Amino acid sequence: MEADVLVVGAGPTGLLMAAELARYGLSCRLINKASPTADRSRAVGIQPRTMEIMSQLGLADSFLAQGIQVRAANAISGGRKLARISFEQLDSPFPFVLSLEQNKTEQILRDYAASFGVRVENRELLSLAQEEKRFSWVIGCDGAHSMVRKQLQLPFEGRPLRDVFSLADVRVHWDRPHGEVFAFLNTWGIVAAIPLPEKDRYRLVFQLPRCRNLVHDSLAHGQIDPSIAPNPTVEEIEALLQRSAGPSVRVSDPIWMANFQINSRMTQSFRKGRVFLAGDAAHIHSPVGAQGMNTGLQDAFNLAWKLAYVHQGWAKESLLDTYDLERRAVGKTLLKATERASQMVAMHNPLAVALRNAIFSGLTRIPAVRHAIARAISQTTFHYPASAISNGEGRVIDPHLLRTKKFHLFLYNAPKQEGLSKHIEQVEVRGEKQASACLVRPDGYIAYRKRMPCKRLFLDVLVE
Repeated sequence: MEADVLVVGAGPTGLLMAAELARYGLSCRLINKASPTADRSRAVGIQPRTMEIMSQLGLADSFLAQGIQVRAANAISGGRKLARISFEQLDSPFPFVLSLEQNKTEQILRDYAASFGVRVENRELLSLAQEEKRFSWVIGCDGAHSMVRKQLQLPFEGRPLRDVFSLADVRVHWDRPHGEVFAFLNTWGIVAAIPLPEKDRYRLVFQLPRCRNLVHDSLAHGQIDPSIAPNPTVEEIEALLQRSAGPSVRVSDPIWMANFQINSRMTQSFRKGRVFLAGDAAHIHSPVGAQGMNTGLQDAFNLAWKLAYVHQGWAKESLLDTYDLERRAVGKTLLKATERASQMVAMHNPLAVALRNAIFSGLTRIPAVRHAIARAISQTTFHYPASAISNGEGRVIDPHLLRTKKFHLFLYNAPKQEGLSKHIEQVEVRGEKQASACLVRPDGYIAYRKRMPCKRLFLDVLVE
């Protein structure tokens, strides 16, 4: 074998996948057919759950040093604030969404991979059958047009959404706080402003009135072709923002402007034999809520330890089945949620808009509803209730405790005991009324939890 694993695609998902496999001791080659550096900001939102993973890997400070912490998101319609969703009450060490351009995210992950001897090779996958003979495992992290997926002949089931959206990275000069998202929900379409780290710099996502009647391109398999419409102009963007946020708004210094269409698709399986799919190669969906890149990174973090355990003989191959089971369920949930959210924010009918505004404004006056929305966006609610290796109770409360590549046993609120195994850690957890033992997976999810009514007896069993 040339290497244990071939990872195809050097975006964020592929970089983390290769780095984690190497951290677990597997030899890994990482190939990318184009320049590995993202020349556009593309994905910019890093969710609290992803930041917890980066903390576990010792990378959180690198991200925090370069990004901007987004503490809240505001929904506004007709000049009236419908809701303000704050992330500051999240039960996470990172109660915010970190905004950071994708090229900077990739550089951090590229340096992390290089620390384990993994470097990106400028090569293209030509034949999967040929590559399978040279590697024990192949992982496709090669995006929405994945060659690995095509070689596996796995359908990419789903559909494009009807609306055409536009984006721009520009400077916005206005009096609104830079550390918050502003989404203007108008009858003529959405205008969303997501702050970037540079002063006054924003990623704007919006709908141009001239794109609403975009014709279908018969050469694009029945899909709307956004390239038919000219790219946005600064004048158009400024006019939209003035109409939404006030006549004093000014827009300048464009870096990137383009049109795009949202696709909502997923494969029927994330695994076929010794080949796996992760990230956009397995699922793509609306950018509403900044879920895409985060989901791919969490795919990588879920699969890497399982593949390493199986390859090194620490676990049976059936462990790998839980990757598809756990992550496809998450992908399916996200596809439904982001499709629904996209349809809600892109409403044009005045009556439908008025009804949406009334319902949303009314519901979000309830603190519990606002908190539930923030938790859903943050991805901290994800767990694996149907999995054989997770009891569905969620994650370890403090990711800073996890510095291991093995399963770890935590004793919550138990009497202090000397002589415990080095893989057993005693911690105090607020809100826990009863002592318990939690067996935690390498990715931070609880595999098994047992209440401890007989504390003394249980602890005696754990002492080496």
